[in-house]
Amino acid sequence: MISACRLLTLASSRIYKTRSRATRVLACVFLCAAVVPAWGDADLSDRTAKIKAAFLYKFIQYVRWPGPETETADPFVIHILGESRLEAQLRKIAEKQKVGDRDLVIRTSATVDALESCHILLLAPSAADSLQHILEQVGDRKLLTVGDTDGFGKMGVAINFILASGKVKFEINRKALAGADLWVSSRLLKLGILLD
Repeated sequence: MISACRLLTLASSRIYKTRSRATRVLACVFLCAAVVPAWGDADLSDRTAKIKAAFLYKFIQYVRWPGPETETADPFVIHILGESRLEAQLRKIAEKQKVGDRDLVIRTSATVDALESCHILLLAPSAADSLQHILEQVGDRKLLTVGDTDGFGKMGVAINFILASGKVKFEINRKALAGADLWVSSRLLKLGILLD
């Protein structure tokens, strides 16, 4: 049986020969999701959180926000609404990575009323009961909503992580993206599960 590392090495070398750099990077991240079932159950939720956080960071490269704020030196903000397993992993990424020349900042709050300006709003599973209210409150903001709960994509969240056959995948709600006036690369659209 081929180890997860060997599988990634082989797949990466094939992708390297056939794709552009941006496509190679994104495809390698997605290959990581394909090997989630190979790890032990004890570490599965932590590893799944790492993969989702890596996806979320990579999404930034494939989404364009409207207006002049895309050209500013202000920090790029990911706001987490509720308690999320992804928070610790996103904070680790923010310590080491930037978005272009901009600092990556992770903020949190328990309610939508405390939401400050942000680029990405990560909705924790605890937001399920008030999801429609939250989406109404942020409807006029030009931000990318990301969920981590089955059903969030169909309820109007722009990108939603799901587990399918033990693998991390994500849904893309094109109507929600259009409503937020966000442009998304066709490369990302090809890798997601599209919802209308």
